[in-house]
Amino acid sequence: MKELDLDKLDQEIRRTLIEFGFEGEFKPFAFYDRYNPLGSNIVVQTADCSICEHEVDPILTLFERNHIEEGQARFVGFRIEGAYSFERDEFMPDNKLSVSLILSAISLGASPKTKGAIREVCLPIIEDFKLDKVGIPA
Repeated sequence: MKELDLDKLDQEIRRTLIEFGFEGEFKPFAFYDRYNPLGSNIVVQTADCSICEHEVDPILTLFERNHIEEGQARFVGFRIEGAYSFERDEFMPDNKLSVSLILSAISLGASPKTKGAIREVCLPIIEDFKLDKVGIPA
């Protein structure tokens, strides 16, 4: 297993966010993280806050807000591991990855826990924040 250098990872994430135009004030985002040393991911996050990661299964991880104030959502994003395996035409209308199509594919044959996380957390997030399409970096 590779050792994770958090400073280097932070720099890579910041560089990727700048590359996709996410500078200044936080905005909800979905991006393809091809530069992660642990493998490619699709990352969706809707709040600038500290989070706790909950692995639902080896492919899907939910992001839970650490400090919830009244009116705030408990879950603020998710990560899909192995994004490279979805770089196929059926998941890429308009040459961008469709997060909803990927989540639908993941749910096929998945455990009830995974299906529930997709239905109750992931799909509402991408619908509410209009984060379904993800560009693939060169």
